[in-house]
Amino acid sequence: MSKKSRHKQSIKSSSQNNSSLKAGITCNLIIFLVIAIAAYLNSNNYELYYTSLQEDRLLEWASFWSFFLAGIVFAVFATKEYKNGIKLPWFSAGLAIFCFLFAFEEISWGQRLLGYRPPEYFLANNYQQEFNFHNVIEKDMRKLILRIIILGYGVILPVLALILALIPYVRSVFKRIGIISPPLILLPAFIATFILLKTYPWKYSGELVELMLGFGFLFSSILLTNSKYKSGFLGKYAGWPQILIMTSVVILFGLVNSAISNTFRNDNPTIIAAAEKESEALYKDFVALASGQYGLPRSRCGYHVRVFTYFEKYDRKKRLGDGIFSRLKQQGLSEERADFFLDPWNSPYWVRDKCLKNGSRLISVYSFGPDRRRQSLEKEILGDDIGKMFIFRNTKRY
Repeated sequence: MSKKSRHKQSIKSSSQNNSSLKAGITCNLIIFLVIAIAAYLNSNNYELYYTSLQEDRLLEWASFWSFFLAGIVFAVFATKEYKNGIKLPWFSAGLAIFCFLFAFEEISWGQRLLGYRPPEYFLANNYQQEFNFHNVIEKDMRKLILRIIILGYGVILPVLALILALIPYVRSVFKRIGIISPPLILLPAFIATFILLKTYPWKYSGELVELMLGFGFLFSSILLTNSKYKSGFLGKYAGWPQILIMTSVVILFGLVNSAISNTFRNDNPTIIAAAEKESEALYKDFVALASGQYGLPRSRCGYHVRVFTYFEKYDRKKRLGDGIFSRLKQQGLSEERADFFLDPWNSPYWVRDKCLKNGSRLISVYSFGPDRRRQSLEKEILGDDIGKMFIFRNTKRY
């Protein structure tokens, strides 16, 4: 190679390294921006923070699309590996499958979007009463698995790859095994994701962690594809512009899906009337529980759970099982909906018992309504949610 050719090659290599550095920095900034925006909204606009993190809203759909697109890019990477002589690109293919599974688990395989009733096993054993597998696992175990994924893939693997790169023989063995590590430059983002999960500084921090992790896998897949095969996943837009474009796609698709999910609704007047009747029955049941009409009055406040969760965890004498709502089975309420406290759209009924400063309690019982999405806030039942609330103090209602 001539001196001129070597110079050109050096310039090209330097340009590529500079582009990769800018892309990596952009990735980290975007993931840290998620934390900054959440911190700001939590302090200055909690209502927007709260609603954005609810089911089928922007953040959940953005998490879905970040993992789904990461799955596509990892699948492309696995295909390129196969075409370049790797007969079994098991690790990259496994990453693609993992990302696809995580994406559809995030939206409960379309349950809330389509309104179908999950099998009885999930109603009884999934604390969210949704058709997904990760919520069947105990909460502490779920957190442990998530920590292992974040630390194992995002922190330990790139550090280990860096160490092994200094040992030629071990490096060749590592390469033959087929394990690919995320770029080391994403280390700060993965560490921040782990710290947020570990410290859990705000309510619903877990939802933020899922979005950050989704971005982590998406950015990792893009940077790996670009660096190994020297061609941007979006052609001439390789580098930091590509990262911004893919991030914009995630946000845009998240907004579109959030809007579309609002149109998947059943406004049948008969079904709405049934929900109003059932929520009224549950309302009367909780009035009776609070006032002692069903035995000793319920003294504890400060919870917001699905009614079935309340029935399983707090109603130790199972008094709701013989209440007004349960007796609606005699008027045509299906046994499965009655047993699992589901509304006519197959979503759980919810109960909130908020402790007030004057010693009273604000108790609300509600359904998500036709759009199967929560609009209600702590002190108001809003949107198309269907339910009632009452202020309770001792044995009186105000």
